[in-house]
Amino acid sequence: MTKLLARTRLALRRVLVADDDDAARRLLCTLLDLREFGLLEATDGAAAVELARAERPDLVILDLPATSGGMTGIATCRAIRADAELTATKIVIISEHDRPGDRVAAHAAGADAYLAKPYSPLALLDHVQRLTRR
Repeated sequence: MTKLLARTRLALRRVLVADDDDAARRLLCTLLDLREFGLLEATDGAAAVELARAERPDLVILDLPATSGGMTGIATCRAIRADAELTATKIVIISEHDRPGDRVAAHAAGADAYLAKPYSPLALLDHVQRLTRR
């Protein structure tokens, strides 16, 4: 079952966090919430695409495997990039491994940034702030 979660809060920048691992998604949301981003959450790729189309976030953070719901992070990235209304949306892909093939595939799919776990929270925040700058 696709699960969409959203927090409503007035914020200048909105970030959609998509990860099928509840703990990982909550950790990312907690980190971003401390920086006062408006947060949207999706538990799988299909929900992320649906929510991105409905809410038009400034940035989407995707877990690379995120195979729950039948869409990998790469497929989710491609689906977002294929939507003409989401061309300004920035995408960060986070991967469990730092394999060169994953990095290449993420960028080929349209990701603006790629991070491998374990990543520094400061590195993530740097990407988020750089990519959401208006």
